Amino acid sequence: WSQHCCNHSLHESPSTDDILSEAAQVSQVLKCQPGVVAVFKRAGVTTEDVVERLSEQLVSAGGLRIVSRLDHPTSGVLPVALGPDGSVESNWLRAQFAGRLVKKEYVCLT
Repeated sequence: WSQHCCNHSLHESPSTDDILSEAAQVSQVLKCQPGVVAVFKRAGVTTEDVVERLSEQLVSAGGLRIVSRLDHPTSGVLPVALGPDGSVESNWLRAQFAGRLVKKEYVCLT
């Protein structure tokens, strides 16, 4: 994934390298774009736990917002909005899910 991402518009944005290195300590950050972070959620962990642990590491990011959830026994990519509740980024990402504009693909591995 790119080392040049997360240029979200917050008060004093932390450096990209700071965000990525801090986030990697908690979860596997797959991709980071302005206003959104894609995180790998392992099976057996709740979405809320993943976001809580990630937000502890990304205090300087201005907050993380859950826009979609994965069930407890499910692993997969979890998009998380960067920025305060009600921010343009958060509202835009929530609208994508609410409007069913996001393509989801489920694969069962046995």
